[in-house]
Amino acid sequence: MDKKSVTQETTSPARMSFLQLPGTEQESGNSRVPSAASSVKSGSIHFATTVRMLAPMIWSRIQSRSRKQKSVVVTPYSLNTNDTSNDNAKGLEPLRLEEELDIHHLQTLMFKFMTHIPDKVALKKWLLRRGSEYRHQTRFHSAGLMTQEEFHEMLADLLGVETWDNHKVALFEKEIGTLFKKVDIASDGMVDWDEFCTYLMLQFEENDQATKVNGNTFIPKPNIVRIDHNKETTTKILTDFNPMRYVTVSKEGIIGVWSTELELQRKIEMEHSSSDVERTSNKRHIKMWVTDAVAMPNVHKMALSTTNRDIYFYDMSTPIYTPQFHLCALGNVVLCLDYYYNKRLPAGRSMLFLGMDNGVIMFLVFSTPLKGLFETPFKKTSGSHRVYLQDLSSHSRFVTCQTLGQVHSDWVRRVKYIPLKEFVISCSGSGKDSLVVRDIDDKKRKTYTFKVAKGVECFDYSHNLNVICTGGVDHAVRLWNPYVTVKPVAIMKGHQSSIIDLAIHEALEQVFSYDKDGVLKSWDIKEHVCLQTIPVRFPFGHRIPEHGPFPFFLITSPINSLFIGSNDCLAEIKIVAMSANKSTKTTHWRPLCAALYNASMGQVITGCDGSVITFWDLNTGRQSQHITEAHGMEEISCMTMDPSGRRLMTGDRSGNIHVWNASNGHLLNKLEPVEENEVTGIISLPEKSKIITVGWNRKILVYYDDIQTFCLRPNVGWKGGQLHQDDILTAAFCPPNYLATASFDGDIILWSLDREKMIRRLKKGSGSLLKAKIKKLGLVHSKKYHQSSACAPVDTLLFLTSRAQWKTQESAILVSSEAGTLEFWCLYGANRPMGRFFAANDEESTVFALATDPSNEMLITGDSNGNITVWDISSYCISRAEAIIAQVWSTTQRAGNTDENPEGKPPILASWHAHQEPVVSVEYLPRDQGALLLSASEDCTARLWTMNGQYIGMFGQKRLWDIDDPSSYRLAGNTWNEGKENDKANGSVTKGSRNLSEMSGSSPDPPSPPPTSPTRLSISPPFSDPPPRLSTSTPTTPVRGIIFCQLLK
Repeated sequence: MDKKSVTQETTSPARMSFLQLPGTEQESGNSRVPSAASSVKSGSIHFATTVRMLAPMIWSRIQSRSRKQKSVVVTPYSLNTNDTSNDNAKGLEPLRLEEELDIHHLQTLMFKFMTHIPDKVALKKWLLRRGSEYRHQTRFHSAGLMTQEEFHEMLADLLGVETWDNHKVALFEKEIGTLFKKVDIASDGMVDWDEFCTYLMLQFEENDQATKVNGNTFIPKPNIVRIDHNKETTTKILTDFNPMRYVTVSKEGIIGVWSTELELQRKIEMEHSSSDVERTSNKRHIKMWVTDAVAMPNVHKMALSTTNRDIYFYDMSTPIYTPQFHLCALGNVVLCLDYYYNKRLPAGRSMLFLGMDNGVIMFLVFSTPLKGLFETPFKKTSGSHRVYLQDLSSHSRFVTCQTLGQVHSDWVRRVKYIPLKEFVISCSGSGKDSLVVRDIDDKKRKTYTFKVAKGVECFDYSHNLNVICTGGVDHAVRLWNPYVTVKPVAIMKGHQSSIIDLAIHEALEQVFSYDKDGVLKSWDIKEHVCLQTIPVRFPFGHRIPEHGPFPFFLITSPINSLFIGSNDCLAEIKIVAMSANKSTKTTHWRPLCAALYNASMGQVITGCDGSVITFWDLNTGRQSQHITEAHGMEEISCMTMDPSGRRLMTGDRSGNIHVWNASNGHLLNKLEPVEENEVTGIISLPEKSKIITVGWNRKILVYYDDIQTFCLRPNVGWKGGQLHQDDILTAAFCPPNYLATASFDGDIILWSLDREKMIRRLKKGSGSLLKAKIKKLGLVHSKKYHQSSACAPVDTLLFLTSRAQWKTQESAILVSSEAGTLEFWCLYGANRPMGRFFAANDEESTVFALATDPSNEMLITGDSNGNITVWDISSYCISRAEAIIAQVWSTTQRAGNTDENPEGKPPILASWHAHQEPVVSVEYLPRDQGALLLSASEDCTARLWTMNGQYIGMFGQKRLWDIDDPSSYRLAGNTWNEGKENDKANGSVTKGSRNLSEMSGSSPDPPSPPPTSPTRLSISPPFSDPPPRLSTSTPTTPVRGIIFCQLLK
């Protein structure tokens, strides 16, 4: 067996305490003591345990890397080798330090951890952070703990970083900090051997799970019926058409006919071929066993071979199957059969292939099967008409017999004819000629012989996929190129006993395998990974199931079922509809609630209604880990990151809140609810050691952040009381002390966090005077304003925190969205909105998502139609002095080119149709190479964009991207909505005078040709460059004079 082509299906290790591994003697109170105090002997036991858990995963990863380098297997994290984008493959594979380690590295690491003496100053700080109960244990921590600098030095020395090229060294320096944060589960600045092993175990498990396709192939609960008339196992399962029926043939020769609902309609006992002497004598004759059966649909017959060296032909055209012909005296036992006829020409030539117990393959050629298979006698006889093989020449008008000679040196287990190639494929248990592919005409083409040490028990062939799949007693499923006999394309391991049958499902591009213990597996033929495992539990009590030689029977569309016969039972396992399996790839299988960016880890975190949290690498779009059933069966309703980026907080619809370690996905805290109401907002205040939550209970709850306590109870005594009269839908925080909450009835309340008191209430649309003032200012002239409800629900809030640092009395700092209208609120001046405009795509839509850049120059909105718009708010709703500066600056910039804005809207920098369903979150991702935009939607996808609307890709797609290589965007993403109508606003819309690439910190795109339409542009071309911004060398004295004159007025 060639180890380089092995794909090992790893069994997911059981989840343990995140600081405890099997084989350790840790106490629940102190998880770090053992690794530091363990002796070399105990350390070796610990290492042996670790190796047992990690070795299969590391071996699988090493072999996966080898296959990728040899271009034998397309790994799930590499580009398709058939694509012209292979030049970018190097850039698409970032350095992952944990994947550079092997077993020998682990042994060295364990020794270094156990013998390392940490820095005394760092150790003292660590003990202070851990609490007073750890201070008396200093002597136990004399070894085993490492700081980030020590961890960096150890790994660099172990991996030989000094011999790497400059590019790889730079990646190492970038990734070592991220790796340390992931390993440092307790976030205390030091790591030990236990934490490192636990991280590796969970990381490899996540990588293994990430290679598996979402969704199952089989419906787990099979339909099992008993075959009461069987005394032996079922040899073969067949189908009969017109009407559709299932036929089972047992080992002792009982034929059962079943309806499509698996109801027994009739049973027929085969006639025995015993001689008259045997029938009349008292001697016990040898019992006949059926070895195989095959349907002959074009002639409505069925052929059955037995251990009596004969073949029976039964007529299936009548309700009661009757034997017509009995071909006997074959010389050897026929162990397997295969029948071929041309479906387009049923009356044409057909062939019946026979695999014998001496390795010989014969075949009968029926020249006119519809007229007859054999010559019929003139005188009618009871029972079947006997035909001896030696007398077959007298039936030459209907049938002839040919032989392929001794193909195998052992029994022929299976035989299959491939009409498109005119090949005959057969297998045996011999290691010399385990699988043979030969032409039906011996002189035409060469014979291909495949060798497997323990032989091949079963196989299947797919012409469309050009693959042969084999199984045998060595528990492995092998995939072969029909013309390459040296070694298999892949060896897929996972079964724990002999494989007794398998079948290829071409439409799903999967192979189903079944072993002696009753375990059914589905494998992806292209990715070479196990997709699903089902142990088929037949009602035998504690008995091991017994199977016939052909337990499988696969029926594809439209029934899509797999039948398995065992002992006296028949199981039907439904296959998931192909439309569900081959559906468009999405990020999650349920609608998303949010997508967050963790800048400290360089990762994107998505959550969906299916209670699944997934972590993605921003640089490539590759999944790094995921958490299933994060909230059990409850839907995740909101997500947020703490300011440090070390913790993720999620809330569900029953009021529960979970706090996760963002590095490795461990659950750190549970925040208990007061009532079973949906959580709509979570705010982390690490400087105040508080977590604030709001929701449908209409209350503001405060949790005191305590890392040492797992379950946190809320403080319900908010001093300001319960002022909201309806469900709180959103909340926002503005450092250092402001909290804004908004409810379903349209109320917006501003709170002081220190005093827990209301500062002011903003009641939107509650007075005609406020409406009149807004109209007088000329901010709103659209009919959309008048059609919006005065008390519409507030969908989201956003603080412009950069503006808040100015502490000016006349600048809008808070943005609210209701019914598609955005309002800009000033916190220091008058209690009224400074600006108001309709930001949605049409009158029926609303804005659910808001985001801004760090300098608050841009506002990003996502609406219920799936549109994303980028607005220039650098001079919108700011103080009088700032407005005058912005106005003069803009006038100087445009040099007399006026662009009036009659609706009071800020200029639009970009707008495009991003999703097919409502956008639920948008986030601005600042980067030195150019800012990006992250969006999530109810269409189950999270997508990444440039700030001018170029589609980078979707998290969860097969092809990866290189975030620093724009050419990979086209290869990874293409046009997501290709084929849509042109009027769906797929492109970017540019209005206004600001340079978007300059505002976002990226280099401007090259100018593109002018669009054919003045209102819509294609999404692929970049924006046309607007006039350049005012140079910093421009004299400022005239500007100052104008400002002072305006202020004097």
